[in-house]
Amino acid sequence: MLKRRTLLLLAAVLALAGCTTTTTITVQASNETSTSSAESQSGASPGGSQTAQVGDTIILRGTENGLTMGVRVVKVVDPAKPSNNFFGPTKNHHFVAFQIELTNAGTKTYSDSPANGAVLIDSKSQQYDPDITDPVGPGIGSSVKIAPGDKRVGYISFEVPDGTKLTQFQFTLDSGFGPDTGQWEL
Repeated sequence: MLKRRTLLLLAAVLALAGCTTTTTITVQASNETSTSSAESQSGASPGGSQTAQVGDTIILRGTENGLTMGVRVVKVVDPAKPSNNFFGPTKNHHFVAFQIELTNAGTKTYSDSPANGAVLIDSKSQQYDPDITDPVGPGIGSSVKIAPGDKRVGYISFEVPDGTKLTQFQFTLDSGFGPDTGQWEL
């Protein structure tokens, strides 16, 4: 299973080498199919959105040649309890934490603050940015360096009003400036 996923990641990386459009690239763990930018160009408009589910891996390109990351939302914790007593949510709010796995499938070292490229969207199309205090640990949001072939796992946390219906988690490399955006349905 691991070898097959590695081969799928490698195939997606090779398919991306010649791509220049901004789009979402998806590799779904559930049925082990992949969609590359080149395939999207033939059937969907550039910049079109494809979605994944929690547990699926999406391959994203960075702005630098050779920067390609597999991003997987491992699980969602709602409500999430902070790791320490110093940072709690505002009254009538709670934390939601996304455990993500970042796997470097490229040839360049990934060095970024992943939380800068993460957003959470609710059923009213309102957007929430991550909590900069990284209250649910172990956090991965503030700073990470991942060598080619290596991976990291940690939480990115958001503070949302109680009763909010969350619909999507989005992630983009390079502090939100990368050419591809991954989107997971909640």
